[in-house]
Amino acid sequence: MLSVLKAAGSVFETDQGVIKLVKHAYIPGNDRIDKIHILGTDVGELVSTIDHNLTATSEDLFFQRKVSNPAIGPEAIPEFRKLSAEKAQALLEELDAWLSTHEIDSSVTDTGEEGSYVSLGIYYSEHNCSKEEKT
Repeated sequence: MLSVLKAAGSVFETDQGVIKLVKHAYIPGNDRIDKIHILGTDVGELVSTIDHNLTATSEDLFFQRKVSNPAIGPEAIPEFRKLSAEKAQALLEELDAWLSTHEIDSSVTDTGEEGSYVSLGIYYSEHNCSKEEKT
């Protein structure tokens, strides 16, 4: 795992053998297979959420929201990319810390309780809009 984190530029090892964190998130490096696996998982989770929400009662809906605007000037795009990345990363780190404090260790529980998989994904999308899309 350390070699994967090093290859992705998430950590580096000092001359004294100390591992230093460079990035607060694992983002696959040049390994296309890792990227495809992560992207495929993300697409599957979004489709699963949509499928669930199509048939769920109003009390059982999963969170599914987005913010969008079809009339943003090109000069504002770089600033929004940066702002959205910073805010999204901060939120994900906060949620990851919360999830970590709520993990169960089934090897020490008397009941043999199994954990549940949960996730929250955030994505960024951008494209030029036609006049019809803006109205």
